[in-house]
Amino acid sequence: MNAVLAEYVEKWRNSAVGWRIIAYGSSNTELCLHSQGAQNWVDHLMIALRTQVGCQVSVTNQGICGDTASGLLQRFDRDVEPFHPDCVIVTIGGNDAGHGVAVEDYLGQVDALCRMIRHIGAKPVLQSYYFLLYDQLSANHATLYPRYVEGLRYYAEANGIPLLDPYGPMEAYCRVDPAGYASLMLDGLHVNPLGNAVMGKLACEAFGLTMPELPAGTQRELDIHWAKLQAAQGAFPSEKKLE
Repeated sequence: MNAVLAEYVEKWRNSAVGWRIIAYGSSNTELCLHSQGAQNWVDHLMIALRTQVGCQVSVTNQGICGDTASGLLQRFDRDVEPFHPDCVIVTIGGNDAGHGVAVEDYLGQVDALCRMIRHIGAKPVLQSYYFLLYDQLSANHATLYPRYVEGLRYYAEANGIPLLDPYGPMEAYCRVDPAGYASLMLDGLHVNPLGNAVMGKLACEAFGLTMPELPAGTQRELDIHWAKLQAAQGAFPSEKKLE
């Protein structure tokens, strides 16, 4: 559980005031065809918030497939500011890495986003991706995305911004059980519905919430993967290496 996020939840809980959260990102966030008709991590978090905190908390999904950090900056005035959000969860970087965006440029755009979010009176929350299957992706992804994650960790800590960091535990799981982890992935860059459930459970726990119960068969699969992910913790710690 993240202490800052837990404070947000307590502020929202049973409040007479409405609270709006925006999930802002690319295909990792958007509910679209590659979600295969299932809920994604945003939906799991939304259900947990609505059922355990209150229906005064709403979540708006503003993910768009193929987007980048610069794209989020460009559409901020259209897709974020008019909603007057209280919290914006930013999950971006996979496409930036594929396009070869330099680490310092990517982090500069993330900083600009966080400043814009704070300027409208909202709280920024950053989120890394899951661990990517780099052998299925470009050399740019393998070179740049791990450094993006390192940079996000430094930036979030230095600026007092909560960070959801599924990359760390999911990297550990992949190192310990590559085949098991691969079963959570739709392709090298996207999780499948079960991977989204793992992402959702990690996000729920970060907010101090319980993951909503899934249909019996899916719940059993999630429990198996969750046990493996937990067992892998500490085996391959994600250390800060950015220079």
